[in-house]
Amino acid sequence: MGIEIEALTMNAVIAHGRRHDRLQERVRGAGDREHDERRPVLPCVDAAAHRGNLAETESRLRFWYGPPMPAAPASPTPDAVAGGPSGEPEPLRSDAARNRRAVLASARDLFRERGLDAGIEEVAERASVGVGTVYRHYPSKAHLVDAVFAESLEELAALAEAALAEEDAWEGFTAFVLRVAERAAANSGLRSVFRRRVRESEALAASWAQAADRIERLVRRAQEQGAMRADVGLADVRAVLWSSAEVAELAAAVAPGLWHRHLHLLLDGLRAEAATPMPAPAVGRSRSRAL
Repeated sequence: MGIEIEALTMNAVIAHGRRHDRLQERVRGAGDREHDERRPVLPCVDAAAHRGNLAETESRLRFWYGPPMPAAPASPTPDAVAGGPSGEPEPLRSDAARNRRAVLASARDLFRERGLDAGIEEVAERASVGVGTVYRHYPSKAHLVDAVFAESLEELAALAEAALAEEDAWEGFTAFVLRVAERAAANSGLRSVFRRRVRESEALAASWAQAADRIERLVRRAQEQGAMRADVGLADVRAVLWSSAEVAELAAAVAPGLWHRHLHLLLDGLRAEAATPMPAPAVGRSRSRAL
């Protein structure tokens, strides 16, 4: 008898527990439905339609008003993207490669004409592609700027290498400086890169480092031949290029050839026979590269 009572009691406890569980489930369900009814219905937003505008706004704020941007990863080669099974770049489809070249050419022309103020929308319009196509190849405006002007700095390094082949070191040096100044006078974007972007971008800094090595060799050769004053360094050459670029920009509308006259005066000041004591010591090599 005692065993039967104990079994009945246990069954009652189990049944009570099951009823309790069902009641809790109903309470939770009602609360969820009530919460769902109170929850506001958000409008459906086509994220793809707005992604380009949001990315462009963020890029502008970061590029122009934020702190120096982190280094942009190395961009893929013009006709390839990473991601193959072996880790090697895979060729782009022909239409994608064509679009990439069109975007680069468009950006190169716009930055030369209007400087770095030219926007992504303008680049896309001139290239006859959508804004999204530009961003697929270049995640931000900074990446696009780096891609365009890395080529310019590589060209500068090639000019310096060609100048090193000149037998007369002074002639080679002055011919190099003149060619670089001519390019800067005709290219608003390149002037901006000289002023600022080279210091902010690791990608451009690497390209500039190659050119800087060759410029230093040009200076040493001219000094060894006795044509250039002995206290000239890389920072002085950089200042000459900055200065002529600034004159070209400021005087473009009134005296477009003034930069050339100004450059001639500066180069005369670098000649050994024109040397007088400097009012300040030369900037060291490591600091020169940080300018």
